[in-house]
Amino acid sequence: MQRQLIEGSRLAPKRPNFYADEIMRKMAKRLAGPISEWLEDNGPSGIVLEDRLHLMLDEASSFEGYKLAQFLRDRWDWAGIDAKLTEILDLTETYMYDAYGEAITEWIHANNIKPKFDVGKKLMIPSSVIARCQPQNHMVAICITSIDQTQAQYGIVCPELSVPYESALDWEDPEAYFSEIS
Repeated sequence: MQRQLIEGSRLAPKRPNFYADEIMRKMAKRLAGPISEWLEDNGPSGIVLEDRLHLMLDEASSFEGYKLAQFLRDRWDWAGIDAKLTEILDLTETYMYDAYGEAITEWIHANNIKPKFDVGKKLMIPSSVIARCQPQNHMVAICITSIDQTQAQYGIVCPELSVPYESALDWEDPEAYFSEIS
């Protein structure tokens, strides 16, 4: 299902995807600086680094530095893979979260996204929205405990599940599925 926020009378574009191409390109760009310094001493020359890193990120099965270094060695015959390159590549996941956070902030500002509910609001939503293993037709009560304006998320608590549940929920999730309690 395509989730979109209703703002006034128009639909806002869908929230950026964590693995979207623009996020992968930002990560490749951030990695390119430190890796190009490493390449001066160790790696192949004459490559288009950002493009190669973007392909690596698209094809990699893990963002762990050691596995990415192995990927570079196995896929493109990079020799001289060492601890320094692995350390640089270990930053990939951090860069990804940073790039994703920036994309969400840009999405919020570009579309004037605002939360619909206030802290303290109680809602009924399908349990499958907060706990994927729950049945779709089982409704549970949640209470909004905080609002994160930078990531467009509600902090919620759901005491009804077998283990009391506290988490963050994208603004558009309860707005798409909710029914109000109070």
